[in-house]
Amino acid sequence: MPRCDAASISIRSRFDPSVIDKQLLHLLQGALL
Repeated sequence: MPRCDAASISIRSRFDPSVIDKQLLHLLQGALL
């Protein structure tokens, strides 16, 4: 996972906790696939 993605996710999570959850689920699914 690129660091830029992790950075943008952590920034989004500060404003909207629901966004971090969706992003993490998407990244986890992508990692498993």
